[in-house]
Amino acid sequence: MKFSTGFKLMGKGLENLWRHKGSTLAAFISITIALTVLGYIALTWLNVMNLTDNFLGNLDVRVFLVKPGTVKKIETLEGIAKYEYITPDMALTKMAENYQFSSEYLRNVLADNPLQASYSLRVKNVQNIHQIVSTLEAMPEVDEVIYGGKTADSLIKLQRIIGGFGLLLFFILIMAILLIVANTLRLSFAVRKQEITLEKILGAGPLYIVAPFLWEGKALGLLSASAAVLVVLYSYKMFSAWSLTSLPYLPLKSLDSIKQMFIGVGLALGLVMGFIGSVWGVRRYWPKE
Repeated sequence: MKFSTGFKLMGKGLENLWRHKGSTLAAFISITIALTVLGYIALTWLNVMNLTDNFLGNLDVRVFLVKPGTVKKIETLEGIAKYEYITPDMALTKMAENYQFSSEYLRNVLADNPLQASYSLRVKNVQNIHQIVSTLEAMPEVDEVIYGGKTADSLIKLQRIIGGFGLLLFFILIMAILLIVANTLRLSFAVRKQEITLEKILGAGPLYIVAPFLWEGKALGLLSASAAVLVVLYSYKMFSAWSLTSLPYLPLKSLDSIKQMFIGVGLALGLVMGFIGSVWGVRRYWPKE
């Protein structure tokens, strides 16, 4: 097919969208709503995963030692991102600060410091926390290991549930959008049945007849995606500004960190789904030679 012919067919497809304004507007609104919901689900998923990652990243593993003194094999243990050695005196000072006592008062009251030397650890990957804890507990220098095991397990399970549920909703909305595009183009085919028959009689090939509908689907998907991206990003900007004052400790993803990725993925998704939906819509009517 010639380049000029391709442009001609693209123009014809866009013209068809304008000629059938009623069905085009209905499809545009439906696809935009579906893509907007999809965008909100994606942002919610990103922020919930960011929130759980934040909690898991701040999860401390406390390792209490049998006797004071640093243990090099704990400090160099694989999977440890950060460590802090806490002497009994440091532990006593921290306890006094937490309970708003004078550290000197506690030292006078307590004949001997009963607190143990310990390590405060941060792991690189919380998924490996059980293995790291088991390794620590097997060391003879270690008396006890304390960490938020149930909290970590619950948060990991929550991440998996949210991930699976998000993928399910994503798939359902994708299918809904494809059906909207397909049904819109099927309706367009039915309206132009006589025109298509005439084109076949005049010798038009299958691609020449179908190409305008493929351009319709891509244009519809791209326009709807553009509108959805604008709505989602603007509302997210408003929500982020509100959360800074009302929920300052909520670790939301910043708009700048997701804007380019969101625009790129959103427009590409709209274009691809428009094309797939158009192919799906015209497959039953694909002209035979």
